[in-house]
Amino acid sequence: MRVAPDAGSASVPGFRFAAGPVRGTAVLGPAGSAGGRVVYSLTSDGSDPAVPGQDSPELSAAVVLSVPYGTSRTFKARVAVIDSAGGVGSVSDVVSVLVDRTPPPPPRLNPAPGILDEPAVVSLESSAKVYFSLTSDGSMPPDPGLSSPSNTFAALPGVDGRTVTYRLKVIAVDDAGNASEVYGPLAYTVDLSPPTIPPITGIADGGRYAARQVSPVIEGGLAVSTRYTASTDGSEPPEPTHGPPS
Repeated sequence: MRVAPDAGSASVPGFRFAAGPVRGTAVLGPAGSAGGRVVYSLTSDGSDPAVPGQDSPELSAAVVLSVPYGTSRTFKARVAVIDSAGGVGSVSDVVSVLVDRTPPPPPRLNPAPGILDEPAVVSLESSAKVYFSLTSDGSMPPDPGLSSPSNTFAALPGVDGRTVTYRLKVIAVDDAGNASEVYGPLAYTVDLSPPTIPPITGIADGGRYAARQVSPVIEGGLAVSTRYTASTDGSEPPEPTHGPPS
């Protein structure tokens, strides 16, 4: 339940307009002594309610206001005190309350799930508060809730020399207590393991060949990440670097 920005203040005692006992409800009810019979008028279409009169319903018990899930509505109320002579005494200002049961969308994640070759920080973008659950052993994380960690990011540090698969679930909860659907599980693999040197076939270490016989092959093809060096004078070739093959 959200109090609308234009909510007025009552000028007569004897009533309250507040959040209800159940999330997503509001209550218009009696409070204290008003010195007479309290009556009210109520609208839910955005219009201002009329001044209550003798024929208006009496506010003798709490009136619970609710809306269907996925919707929101602004309720406006006025109350008046009917004195012992039957006349309309003090009349309150218009008081409004927004009952909001519209869930926020799931958080947006950046970067997207996938394979990463360095530690990462995943931003959890939402106008609402984000809760998440995370595992680093590949297992299924539980659905997050209000007792779960809350932050605008999730750190995926990885482990040096290893490949770690993280699984992440997130949920957004707005100020009114409305929750999005659980988003996930989302898999992030942080690969910090050293690459495997591919086998070379078609040539033997220490062998002697005529030039036309030499057909070395790097198995699996020459990957973008593969670098090599060679010499033609019998000397030891230098160590490969991150530069282009030579």
